[in-house]
Amino acid sequence: ISYKSKKRIHVKKENWIIKENSCPRIISDEMFNLANHQYQMNSHRRGVGDDLLLKGIVYCHECQHKLSFRKISSKYIYGDCNYYLKYRKYKACTTHSIRYDILESLVLEEIKKLLKQENREKILMDVYHQYAKSYQEKTTKRIIFLKKSRETNFQKLDTLYEDKLSGFINEKQYLRVKEKIETMNQQISDEIALLKKKNTNEEIDFRKKEMMKFISSSIDRDLFASLVEKITITKDKKINIYYRVNCNF
Repeated sequence: ISYKSKKRIHVKKENWIIKENSCPRIISDEMFNLANHQYQMNSHRRGVGDDLLLKGIVYCHECQHKLSFRKISSKYIYGDCNYYLKYRKYKACTTHSIRYDILESLVLEEIKKLLKQENREKILMDVYHQYAKSYQEKTTKRIIFLKKSRETNFQKLDTLYEDKLSGFINEKQYLRVKEKIETMNQQISDEIALLKKKNTNEEIDFRKKEMMKFISSSIDRDLFASLVEKITITKDKKINIYYRVNCNF
């Protein structure tokens, strides 16, 4: 309403003016969507069970609100529909209560079955592609930044030399700063060489090993986010898994 007030006027969605791609992109849509998906997953990971693999990604199938996880007893954690918990006196939705350890076990078992089927290689390649693209973009961006930093340091050396010739600094001061800048540039050059040496294929191979480990044991949060979009629980306790990769063959 004004800069003195905290009250805001909310414009109806039909009156919004949306200009797509109005700002230059610094990352791809795929990388942005994956990062945003991970952010949404982690946005409700405070309090009980912050380290739960599925927290922030499980929804009520009927009302589409997220399930919150609470420690009911000293042994078990249960998930319940947030909308139900907030408006139970109005009989909004239903509890959808489910024990977390059972839910996680069923979800991981279903994913493992999927990855053991004949379409496993195609699914793995979809995941590899996400990691490869993300890794390549981050590496390229880092190299550009490092090269600019190195060029700035070269300009500082030129200015430093001019200051020495003009008598603004003495020989001792010049050599001390010169050595410091040259050391920084050497470190930058070493990092650039290392980034160029570590190619995308090496990163893909690393992720492949991680995926193989998951098939036989466990999965980390980042890898899970690349595979699964969300999970819904029906009032009859049916579990639906929505994948980020193409599982329709």
